[in-house]
Amino acid sequence: MQKTSINTYTNTMFDTFCSCPAKYYYKYVQGLIIPQKQENFELGKSLHALLSHRLNGFDISEKEKFINEPLKTHYKAVINSDIFRLKPILTEWAFNVNVKDTHNILAGRIDAVFFDEQKGKYTIADWKTASSPVKNPEENFQAQIYLYAFYKARKDLGLEMKPESIDFKFIQTPDINISQINFSQKKYEEYENKFSNTISEIEKYTFSITGGQTDSCKNCEYRFVCLK
Repeated sequence: MQKTSINTYTNTMFDTFCSCPAKYYYKYVQGLIIPQKQENFELGKSLHALLSHRLNGFDISEKEKFINEPLKTHYKAVINSDIFRLKPILTEWAFNVNVKDTHNILAGRIDAVFFDEQKGKYTIADWKTASSPVKNPEENFQAQIYLYAFYKARKDLGLEMKPESIDFKFIQTPDINISQINFSQKKYEEYENKFSNTISEIEKYTFSITGGQTDSCKNCEYRFVCLK
């Protein structure tokens, strides 16, 4: 199979490659999209939209009257949480940053960034409506890319900060279980090397199918393609 010439990467792409290079090949190199049930994503999409509108200062009082009970539970849990008492400085922030000084780009969209004026700290928040907590948050590509990108874009955002003044929080609703990752200059360098090494592995990898031979294949939407 051919090698990839992609130069823009997301945390989902890294996660996919690390879990199954064949799935990465089908999805991102061949561009083979398998439709999935949209209802699986509706709660998360609706929650993100409501929180973004509120953080941007829009009057959504009329919308709040008509949201269904599951969504209302998640929404109220967030707006009544401690993080919502902090100053919002960014919401639904889309970014593109280069890895080191290469042509490779990391892309993504941060749900929200808050600033604690008393502590002088920035918190990157990511809302999660999944029933199970994020596994190994310290090793999570999403947290690492978002911390790296926010810090690297600080001058473009007109912000002055040290890496140690930033943290990332997965905020799982409706119970508001929080997984926090603190940032540092050492982690900035470690993450940068990790991204570079992962991209290098992707670029030199010769993709081949697994033939549905692993445990994770059972629930993969591409398993029938592999089996063929």
